[in-house]
Amino acid sequence: MAEVEIPEDICKKMTSPWSFLLTLCGAESHRAMAPAWKAAQKAYIAYIGPVTFRGPDADDEQVESKLLTVPVKYDEVPSGKNVNNYANVDLICRIAQEQQVDAVWPGWGHASENPKLPAKLKEIGITFIGPPSDKSVMAALGDKIAANILAQTASVPSIPWSGDGLTCQLTEEGTIPEEIFNKAMVTSAEEACERATKIGFPIMVKASEGGGGKGIRKATNMEELKVAYTNVFTEVPGSPIFLMRMVSKARHLEIQILGDEYGNTLALNGRDCSTQRRFQKIFEEGPPTIAKKEVFHEMERAAMRLTALVGYRGAGTVEYLYSPETHAFCFLELNPRLQVEHPVTESITGVNMPATQLQIAMGLPLYNIPDIRRFYGMDPTQNSPIDFFAVDYPPITSHCCASRITAENPDEGFKPTSGKINSVRFQSSGDCWGYFSVGLKGGIHEFADSQFGHIFAKGPNREAARKSLRFALMNLDISGEIRHPVDYLVDLIETKEYRENTIDTMWLDGLIASKAIAPSLGAMEVVFYAAVFRTFETVKSRTLEAIHSMQKGQLVLLGKSDTDALTSFHIDVTYDEKKFSFSVSRRRADIYCFSINDQTIKAKVREQPDGSLYVRVGRQSQQVKGQEEALGLRLVIGGQTIMVPNVYDPSELRSDVNGKVVRYLHDEGTEIAKGEAYVELEAMKMIMALKSPEAGRVSHALSAGSIVSAGELLAKLELKDPSKVKKILPFEGHWQGPGLEEAEDLEPREELLALLDGYSIDAKGPLVVQMLDEKMFASFANNEVAAETVRGVLEKYLSNERPFAASIEKKQPYDQLLLELINEGKDDLQKVLFMLVAHNKMAERNGVIMAILREMVAAEGSGMSCMYVPEMREDDMDSAVHQKILEISQLPSTAGVAGDYGNVRYLAQQLLDVLPSESHAQRLRGLREQLVQLDEKAWCIHLKPPRSFGGNLEVELLVEALHDEDLKVQKRAMHSYLYWLAKPGRLAKLEVQEKSALWTQFFPVDTEVHNRHGLMLVLPDLEHMEGALDQRLPELEALGGGAVPLNFLHVVVGRDAFPAVTDRTLFYNTDAELKKVLQQSQEVFAKKAELLKLAGVGEICLVLPQPPRHPRFARFMLDEMEEWSEQEIGRDMWPSFQGMLELGSLKRIYQLQRIHKEVRPTSHIYLATQPSLGGKAPAPELLMRALYLSKINPESLSSNLSDSLDMALDEIEHALLDPQVSKFGPTITSRIFLHLVAELDMPKAQIQQLFMDTISSHVGHRGSDIIKLYVDQIEVNLGFCQEWKVHVRDNSCLEILRFSFSSLHGGFFKPKLLREIPDPVTGFPLRWEDHSDGVVDQSSSQSYQAKRVAARRAGSSYAYDLPGMLQLALRMKWISAPEESRAKGSQATGTRRRSPSPRGRTVPSKVENMPKDVLKAKELDWSKMELIETERLEGSNDVGMLAWRLTMQTPEYPEGRDVILISNDVTFQAGSFGVREDRFFQKASEFARDRGLPRIYVSCNSGARVGLVEELKPLFKVKWLDPSDCNKGFEYLYMLKHDYEKLPAGSVEAHKVEEAGEERYVLDAIIGEGMKSTEGGIGVENLQGSGLIAGETSKAYQDRVVAQQV
Repeated sequence: MAEVEIPEDICKKMTSPWSFLLTLCGAESHRAMAPAWKAAQKAYIAYIGPVTFRGPDADDEQVESKLLTVPVKYDEVPSGKNVNNYANVDLICRIAQEQQVDAVWPGWGHASENPKLPAKLKEIGITFIGPPSDKSVMAALGDKIAANILAQTASVPSIPWSGDGLTCQLTEEGTIPEEIFNKAMVTSAEEACERATKIGFPIMVKASEGGGGKGIRKATNMEELKVAYTNVFTEVPGSPIFLMRMVSKARHLEIQILGDEYGNTLALNGRDCSTQRRFQKIFEEGPPTIAKKEVFHEMERAAMRLTALVGYRGAGTVEYLYSPETHAFCFLELNPRLQVEHPVTESITGVNMPATQLQIAMGLPLYNIPDIRRFYGMDPTQNSPIDFFAVDYPPITSHCCASRITAENPDEGFKPTSGKINSVRFQSSGDCWGYFSVGLKGGIHEFADSQFGHIFAKGPNREAARKSLRFALMNLDISGEIRHPVDYLVDLIETKEYRENTIDTMWLDGLIASKAIAPSLGAMEVVFYAAVFRTFETVKSRTLEAIHSMQKGQLVLLGKSDTDALTSFHIDVTYDEKKFSFSVSRRRADIYCFSINDQTIKAKVREQPDGSLYVRVGRQSQQVKGQEEALGLRLVIGGQTIMVPNVYDPSELRSDVNGKVVRYLHDEGTEIAKGEAYVELEAMKMIMALKSPEAGRVSHALSAGSIVSAGELLAKLELKDPSKVKKILPFEGHWQGPGLEEAEDLEPREELLALLDGYSIDAKGPLVVQMLDEKMFASFANNEVAAETVRGVLEKYLSNERPFAASIEKKQPYDQLLLELINEGKDDLQKVLFMLVAHNKMAERNGVIMAILREMVAAEGSGMSCMYVPEMREDDMDSAVHQKILEISQLPSTAGVAGDYGNVRYLAQQLLDVLPSESHAQRLRGLREQLVQLDEKAWCIHLKPPRSFGGNLEVELLVEALHDEDLKVQKRAMHSYLYWLAKPGRLAKLEVQEKSALWTQFFPVDTEVHNRHGLMLVLPDLEHMEGALDQRLPELEALGGGAVPLNFLHVVVGRDAFPAVTDRTLFYNTDAELKKVLQQSQEVFAKKAELLKLAGVGEICLVLPQPPRHPRFARFMLDEMEEWSEQEIGRDMWPSFQGMLELGSLKRIYQLQRIHKEVRPTSHIYLATQPSLGGKAPAPELLMRALYLSKINPESLSSNLSDSLDMALDEIEHALLDPQVSKFGPTITSRIFLHLVAELDMPKAQIQQLFMDTISSHVGHRGSDIIKLYVDQIEVNLGFCQEWKVHVRDNSCLEILRFSFSSLHGGFFKPKLLREIPDPVTGFPLRWEDHSDGVVDQSSSQSYQAKRVAARRAGSSYAYDLPGMLQLALRMKWISAPEESRAKGSQATGTRRRSPSPRGRTVPSKVENMPKDVLKAKELDWSKMELIETERLEGSNDVGMLAWRLTMQTPEYPEGRDVILISNDVTFQAGSFGVREDRFFQKASEFARDRGLPRIYVSCNSGARVGLVEELKPLFKVKWLDPSDCNKGFEYLYMLKHDYEKLPAGSVEAHKVEEAGEERYVLDAIIGEGMKSTEGGIGVENLQGSGLIAGETSKAYQDRVVAQQV
């Protein structure tokens, strides 16, 4: 080939400064052209100065400075569609002239294929970088119809199409003759259908001027063809349209061609672009490895012949369809421009395509371009001619894979999306690079192309390039409003078909239609991470809202409900046709718990710098991003994008994209089928048809041309069959999502600190106590660890509460305090906010501190606690702990708006009170000294020992004294020990020896006295027990053995029964060592069974000392098999206590479970349950059983009782927190039993009056506390049975009285005096007798108490309790009225101090001048159409409304005044109102008005009664519209003949029909006349009754004093 002579004007171009205009958007063009002009400068050009377009909404400015090193001028163009800017020929030419550029480079798309542009540029003397304008090459090849005709003319194989066989000779202007061109066109849908019969289906409808997936539609039948033709016509207005047979199983291969103005043409290999959706490329690669080498070579030569035929200049692409099965190819089209995927060719050839374009436009021959020569293996510094038809380039030794990055939604068939882009993170490397046409905070508008990025990966072979591209996609991160398919592409590139290169052009569309590539995440994973994201966003938004409010000085969002909503709330996620409802609790700043269907998932959630969430669940972690959009929540979970759609009404048809309404496909009111298209939208240059999800009649909401946003209503649908619409049902199954593996337990100390910081934790109320017992205290390694932990918890509480406590002391207004806190913490308002979050949870936080203090009080007060807590004696208590407790004890005693510290303060004071002033050794030494110094005369057998141990029974001291080396001390200690052991009996005989004793005891009664004998052994260790029994049991037999085993064996094992245990921390928290000792002892008792039987032993007590703690006790008795077994209910209990607490009689009625939380060793609490006997089991009971051991006298009795009641209430409050009790909720009935062990010499009448005054006044004082304790605050019950027992000396016998204040049998704390009939042998009660009524009748208590429990469940009080509650309130009014009338109670005796009650009240036992009956109540009964005063059994009402006439005597009006009290019974038909209730209320109110009496109404009701004819329920049947689907409704209700005839006349109205071979009576109306269930009216929407109440209430307000409480 001869060398070409370059014209002089071209040489001048090459040596002069040159400028050109880029008509792509700035960032896109510069990314493509930056290397081009740099390469061109190096080769020939002295200077190139680019000028570019930039739209007003473009984001190019931020990225161009990073790419360009040469001056750039910008020309701003109008925004909107590309016809306004980048595709506007007149605008491009005008700006080119204004800027005086030498050339225009159109890039790709927009105006790059418009033949008008090169023609007009030629007119104004500006070079077009592309095909020549003089021969209209662009018009010929750029037009798809013309290109196919030319291909047929050049003998290039073609696909069957509407221009089959057409060939031509170009006109002088270089165009296809018009008559030939028109033969290939179709001009209407009808013509398209006619042509299609010849071509065959499937068929493609294509716009000749379309491209990039626009203006092309597939049709498989005539109906689809009509719609496809309309869509193409609309998408590319004015473009000629043609038809082409769709080739199946074909590959899309294309050849990159270049031509210069000297007639040279070449092929730069090619690309495989077979991976397409909607005929638009998504993956490209090169070289195409699927084609045979010789076939591909022929494809290149055919492309070169075609371009040479028309004298093509510049870069272009010839596209083919290739069949891998037949290895045949056929022409598809020619693109006379540079394509967006040209970097694939650059990567494998080394030829810079834009630079080459530029050099061709400047007049260089192809063989003179260095990159071309280098590609052909020739010296780039030479310019020898090359015959490209004769010379082949060397084999290509690399491969490139590319992926387009688009703003499309893969979940919706790759629909285009638009919106902002917040960030794009991509790191190029040596073998992988990419570009993006948006920058930081940029976006994709609805007029733009969906592609905004491209990534290219190179490798030595296809597999290496594929892996490199996959890695690049996995590391690409895009956030913003748009959707993108990056995660989908990662999965796509890993499919078997793509890896093995067996794909075709329809492969991806098939995958999209079948949804074969779906997110690997399960539905529950999506739901969980959606809940996590929404939870985090909820907390974040609420926190910011509260902080903004604080900055404005507004306090409205600082209330308890608002701050609680930061740590506990509900989150709903609807997905996969189910509604998942989570209860969310915030456990830490970054830990959340999600509860659903009794399952809890714990997650750690942290926000990353990029705004994503790091979520850890168990051992799994995940990165989560999310954005709430108009259509729902878009989540990115570990790189996978998931849409959690909003729930829309199926009758509302909404847009799922931003775009424009092109047209509605049906007229207003047309009925459309499910899945039928109803509207066409244009979005990002695409026409999309939206389909109806259901069948129905459509009505338009907008008009054609309307601009719409995603989620906007397009049409309404009148559903054809509403029953077929899928319903969203609540998820009720078992959670199978993240969090199934067991989460790691959080450290209990950290849990409690979090609760004190205001966060929610698993342990609430009862579980806090369980956590303290089983976790925190059990984890203490030693006393130092315990002290440090307790100190830290107490300081956490105090540090938050100090400003609030100070505010209460100063009586500062709460709002003022909040403003001060906000001002002081203005630099960190979030800290102030969470200070308030914690403070507003005072009840829960106080519960934690009280639980800790109670454990410490229990350990110090009783010595019985096995929990390892800090040593709390004042002189060796950790000073920091002591200081914190002291500070708590000095918190304000009065409640204020800023808080109520009364109970916490009280317990801290109590803890300080129970601290012994001496160490264990000092107290033991003191006891020993007293025993030594006592006068021998004091040890008379009928006198009790001189030391009562302050009522606290310091047994640990007596047990240690039994081992004293001084025999005198040892014997006297044994005497004192046995005195208490014999209770409630008396010692008759005592023979004390060294470390042993024999004794006889009896119970003084007026009948025959029965003696019982006992043997006590004090052994050095357990190994000596067997020998000691052999030696000493015969002595007990000699005292009085017998057939009935009544005698005792009491064995004390050593000074320390566990000398080998060195780790006392673990020992105090488990029973492992105890079980070993008990097993060993039981074996000894079994071995000595015969000796024990001969000695008449019926009870064995084993005492196991563990100084300085309280000794362990174990009690053994003969079971039914006559074997010795432990009675666990008596474990760790002083042996005689079990009888004095009457546990034996309780065991015969209840199953008892001890709750080990008592503050005193003489207090015992049991959960008592009864088995169900054929029906519903009775409500469980909480039995508080306590002994009072100290001396009592008439002067101190009132004070003793009040003090003991306070202690009992505290014990119950603590026990109710125990999980074993709390699970029963408000069904529990609590009962207190206090046994005053000391004998009282006092007349019965005086005792009775003293009890009445003291207990009534005390219950009146604590009434509100009692109610709050059981109903409101900790969900416990209201019913108490409070009984006190006292021994009264009567000559030489004991008469035992029992004072009962009970609500179990009706009323509220009704008093009763009982006399106990004791067992003459044991002294324990056999039965009780009422002094006036004989034996107590308890038959009615169960049903009455069941109603009280029902009222409590409703969150109310039982109506029949109201008069009693008012009576107590009146007594308290008398007590509190005259200050001087209060009685001064005596201080309780004992060695330890006692704190006042939590509110610091003194409870007087008697008030002068107070009437005996401060309130008299007469119930009003409506029996004969009038109200009359009556006396009847409480709870026997047959109507849901009650009334009483009360006579109340107050200090202001002591002679008494009458009022009428009305209340509805919430236990009667759920508190609903019927006709009878309405009339009763009217009569009772009228009764008050007629007599001029005030009216009080207490209400707890559930509204109008739902009236039902109960007798009809089991009789009627339903005729369903569809028996298999009841949701579709029913046709009628009916009864069969035999059921219909059972009903009385007038009860129903029905008509007879014959159906299904049976006689049916179809119900027309239900009257209910003559039915028992409708007596008195049914109450539904009873306007007459409602009006009756309203009218009567209005009259009452006008006439008399009216008070109402709801």
